[in-house]
Amino acid sequence: MSSKEVPDQQSIRNETQLEGHRTEATVLNQQPCQPDIHTVLRELSTKLAEVRVEMRYTKSQMEDLKKQNEAAEIRIKASEKEVEELKKQNEGQAQELRELQMSSNTTESQVRELKRENDYKIAFSASFSTDEETKTIGPFDADFTLKYTNVFVNHDNAYNPDTGIFTAPVKGVYTFRYSITGYGSNSTPVGARLFKNGQPVVVAYCQQPSHRVSTTNGASLLLEVGDVVYVQLYPKTQIYDNVYRYNTFTGQLLFTL
Repeated sequence: MSSKEVPDQQSIRNETQLEGHRTEATVLNQQPCQPDIHTVLRELSTKLAEVRVEMRYTKSQMEDLKKQNEAAEIRIKASEKEVEELKKQNEGQAQELRELQMSSNTTESQVRELKRENDYKIAFSASFSTDEETKTIGPFDADFTLKYTNVFVNHDNAYNPDTGIFTAPVKGVYTFRYSITGYGSNSTPVGARLFKNGQPVVVAYCQQPSHRVSTTNGASLLLEVGDVVYVQLYPKTQIYDNVYRYNTFTGQLLFTL
């Protein structure tokens, strides 16, 4: 081997080593960078902790919402109960109102009735008018209407002293009473009848042989407007009177209809 060949071989060996270093560097440069497993685990632990915190927070929120819903349900039930109570109270108040209205209507009706009755205060009382020692009336062959001209009271002027007749100004129930007095006689009794619209209702009648005799009678009658009531001396009887006014005729309205 010549001295010239030796340098050439050395050069080849140098280049080969240099290329090998280059290739190794290239390979090393081309290998991917592997992450640190501890770092990854730390990151995963951190994220897991964050997720757990969020889950606990979400669970707490859900518990709060559940409690709020339960409280809301309790309030709703309480409100429904209050509504039912108010409804019952309203129904009771409505019933009381209806009863008050009925009572008010009844009271108004009673007031109107009382007002109507007060509007018709009808009463009269009268006797014969005489200043004589003694005055005898009768006997007559037929009924004779007695005229009580001495008026004690004649409220509403339903009684006419000129005719002796009472005329009903309003429909209602009236009460009447009359008294008669006469001398006892074997032949002439004492008697008079109460008439309504020409029909006898009751009679007062007595007879004794001597001394003064008195009797009375009366009735309550339902009268329509315009009905008439009066007293007539019974046929073939007589009565007498004096300043003491034994013979009277009275009447008054009890209530209207």
